[in-house]
Amino acid sequence: MTRAAYLRELYGDIDGALELMNMAYQSNPPSQVEDGAWLLTQIAHLHLATGNIDPAEKELQQALAMFPGYHYALSNLAKVRIQQRRYPEAVTLLQQRYSAAPHAENLYELAVALQLAGRNDDAQKAFAEFEQKSLKETNIGDNSNHELIMYYADYANSPEKALAVAKREIARRHDVHTLDCYAWALYKNGQYAEARKQIETALAVGVRDASMFRHAGEIALAADDKVAAGRYLQEAVQLNTWGSQQARNTLAQLR
Repeated sequence: MTRAAYLRELYGDIDGALELMNMAYQSNPPSQVEDGAWLLTQIAHLHLATGNIDPAEKELQQALAMFPGYHYALSNLAKVRIQQRRYPEAVTLLQQRYSAAPHAENLYELAVALQLAGRNDDAQKAFAEFEQKSLKETNIGDNSNHELIMYYADYANSPEKALAVAKREIARRHDVHTLDCYAWALYKNGQYAEARKQIETALAVGVRDASMFRHAGEIALAADDKVAAGRYLQEAVQLNTWGSQQARNTLAQLR
């Protein structure tokens, strides 16, 4: 049921994904507390994907009561706090998460939160440590290349490095998130036509993700297609997630 829920999410059917995740949760024995907390965290993730932060927070608090300190739940609760603009609380949650699971991608999210909280020196230190950790695993299958691409593209002002990593990753896999990262790296390098081809391939399956729609809007705008740009940016805004804010700003400028 969870695998089918993943597919429904990728095809843009969030309600259908929620239905299956809830069915899976109801089927989970009460004694399996970690599995229960994981399922509640997935349900919260689906609520967050459409900007429904109140039910997401409720599910996450339930998950943490069931399995205290659960790092997946801490991560998603931090996303709730970021959407609420409670950045210092998000930092605290992500610090707890990184202590429990010191993976490179978790350090990247902590660095972003530190920057949002105005702790720029701490953010730069965290980004630098993230880069070193991520580069050590960049050539293996289990890596943090998506985060590394976004770091180079959006924070380090290193578009050439972003594209080099993206080319390595796109040679390995073609899932929608890798296509999105590849498209964004191409865009940052001024390759707008190819960027548009890649982002439209990603969105063609039906996935509804505010950050992807925002990327598609920015890419279409760079390609001087204001109609498509407005449509994509409006899609991002309607989802009302954290990724919607930048789209809202660009859409206002476009109008």
